[in-house]
Amino acid sequence: MSQHKYAVGQHVYYQPSIRYAAQRGIYRIVGLFPDGYRIKHSAETCERAAKENELAAAPTADDAEPLMMNQGTVMRHGKWGK
Repeated sequence: MSQHKYAVGQHVYYQPSIRYAAQRGIYRIVGLFPDGYRIKHSAETCERAAKENELAAAPTADDAEPLMMNQGTVMRHGKWGK
């Protein structure tokens, strides 16, 4: 069984590969697959499947940048900014 970098309940930044038409942003890990994750965005009713290479650790409440994705915050070159 493969090791997972992220845990159920953890928030991650999802940047889907180009072939998928999904919203980029902060998602919560809701389940694990042997080779990936089930993720859910707070503004959507559906869950998505994501590979680990499409995910990055989301900033925590201790970070200076906000967690909200609809306030103009985006991830650029591995850093959060406006």
